[in-house]
Amino acid sequence: MSVQPKLVSIRDAATVLLRMHAELFGPRPLRSLFDLCKIRMRDGRDGERAWLEWMYFGLFVFVDGIQDNFPVSSNVGVGVAIARELLSQFQFHATKVMPSLTTIQQEIDERIKRYETAGAEHYERIGFAAAAAVLGLEAAPGTVPQSLEAFEFSIGANKFHIGALKAVNDFFKEYRIET
Repeated sequence: MSVQPKLVSIRDAATVLLRMHAELFGPRPLRSLFDLCKIRMRDGRDGERAWLEWMYFGLFVFVDGIQDNFPVSSNVGVGVAIARELLSQFQFHATKVMPSLTTIQQEIDERIKRYETAGAEHYERIGFAAAAAVLGLEAAPGTVPQSLEAFEFSIGANKFHIGALKAVNDFFKEYRIET
C-alpha cells in the first residue's frame, strides 16, 4: 500500500527546507567539521566570514536539491517558486541578524553560479569550491585545495552536500506542493 504525499504550500515547503538548511549548514555543523579537520580560524571576523560562506554553500545545495526534484522537463515553475521563496526567507532572516548584509542576494547568486560551475564536469569539485570559499583560500573554483586540512574539509563538504540532497529528496517524497 502506497502512502499519499501530504499537501503543502510553496511557502511552507520553503520554510521547512530553510529549517533543514539551518540544521545542516548552521554554526554547529561547521564547528564540527572544523574540529574533524583540525582547522582553526584566525579571529572572530574570519569565523563569521567562514560561517556566511558555509550558509551560502548550503543554499546552493538546497537549490540544487529543489532543481533535482523539479527538472526542466516537469513543472519547473513550482521548483523556481520554492527556490525563490527559500532564498527570500533566508535573506529576510539573515539581514535581521546581520543588518550589514545589504548585497546578500547578489552574493547568493554569485555563490550558486560558482558552485554550479565548479561541479558542472566533476561533482567532487563542489567540495573543493566550498573549502576554498569557507576557508578564504585564493583558488580557482573547483581546484584542489593546497593543504591537507582544506582537502579534508572538501571531502566533508561533499558529504554534507550528499546528505542534504537526500534530505531534500526525502522531503519531496513525503510532501506534494499545492499549485
